[in-house]
Amino acid sequence: MASDVKLGVPENHEAGNKWRNIVPNEQEEQVDLDVKRSFIYYPNDLSPLELENKKTELNELIVQVLRRHPGLSYFQGFHDIASVFLLTCGYKTSTDIIDHFVLFHIRDCMLPNLSPVLAYLSLLPSLVKAADYRLGHHISQVEPHYALAPFLTLFSHEILDLETATRLFDFFLASNPLMPIYLLAIILIYRRKEILDISQDDHDILHSVLSRIPPNLPFEDLIESASDLFTQNPPNSFGEWRRIGQHSCSRLPIEDNMTLSYGDEMLLLAIKDLRRHGHKQMSNTHVLLSAGAMFVAIAAGWYVQNYVL
Repeated sequence: MASDVKLGVPENHEAGNKWRNIVPNEQEEQVDLDVKRSFIYYPNDLSPLELENKKTELNELIVQVLRRHPGLSYFQGFHDIASVFLLTCGYKTSTDIIDHFVLFHIRDCMLPNLSPVLAYLSLLPSLVKAADYRLGHHISQVEPHYALAPFLTLFSHEILDLETATRLFDFFLASNPLMPIYLLAIILIYRRKEILDISQDDHDILHSVLSRIPPNLPFEDLIESASDLFTQNPPNSFGEWRRIGQHSCSRLPIEDNMTLSYGDEMLLLAIKDLRRHGHKQMSNTHVLLSAGAMFVAIAAGWYVQNYVL
């Protein structure tokens, strides 16, 4: 990853193996299951023993984050994110930086429920409409839950090569946490002809097509366009911005001197915000594991099909 992207200085209060003495997190069983099915597309040059060792490192990388910050809620797909860090930076460096990344970039995805994520996704239709009114109107009747998987995993589940995944992570790390939404909007605009060819009334097919991230996208051009779109249409220019919590990581500037203790403080405040406003959406675990739930069946069927079934 780009060396000029700073994720903060590791804090010594949880250094080394102290995390092993922390009470196990109840979510670790799901972590074990997800890690077992990791590294499907890459790396492809490891022996079976090397691959098992890499999975052990991945498991430890995830578990120590959950133990050090018990307010975090694991979501299926975080193992994809962690695997990109592990393969790119190595185990030791990843353990030094992943806490800061979680607390200041994807904290809103690891709260007790998905309300903050749904608030993020609500920006997508308006964002597309601001850049391409006809396309935005065409997809306006489809709930933007089709963007759930690529947003949660920062595209790491959809991208089949490590080099591209790493390039996207570089981009996201240097940007506002909402930048994946802007890239999703640009991808939809890039696919406008394909999408406009589908009847606006055929919600099921339209949802299926919108859920797909095609292979071989020209990501360098798309990244540049997403950056321009963010500059021209910042998040606070949309009415949906009001749905995003006061302590959302997207509202805070990422500074080099932000400490993990400050990140934990923001995490607790974000959790209190959820409770204060009485959000009743399913928990992360419930959403992704209850295959019969209505939200899963309608909004996240593709996601569950890839991770659970």
